[in-house]
Amino acid sequence: MRIKNSADFFNKLHELEDNDPKWFDHIGSEDAVNHYVDDGSLELSPVKIARERELLKLVREHLGLVNRQWLDQSQRDGVRLWVTMYRNYGLQYRQISEVMGISQSTLKTNFKAIEPFEILDSDYVLYRRDNQGRIISQKPHHIG
Repeated sequence: MRIKNSADFFNKLHELEDNDPKWFDHIGSEDAVNHYVDDGSLELSPVKIARERELLKLVREHLGLVNRQWLDQSQRDGVRLWVTMYRNYGLQYRQISEVMGISQSTLKTNFKAIEPFEILDSDYVLYRRDNQGRIISQKPHHIG
């Protein structure tokens, strides 16, 4: 679908903006697309927050962001390489979580250390970030 010609996309976007100019602060935190980890702002009613989340979901559907993961496979492999390095230095997942800013349960579930003789199938990307979370280096590594 072409966004430029989609009246429904713009109607939903304008409804979201007109109802609450600070909707992005009020809907709450996500750990995945359309998966909220809190109840949102206490300043608004739960009904209004639910409507804003629904509108955002519809806008994202028009953009094709429904099933998209936050990280692609190469970025996930890069995180797994960092976790593996920290594990090889004897850090526990709790300690790695503090260093990387990723929850301990997410690290254990989605970014386990690479097993011996495991082969990464994708090109992997390693990021180094500063204290504010900005990427200070990105070096793609190619396999093979």
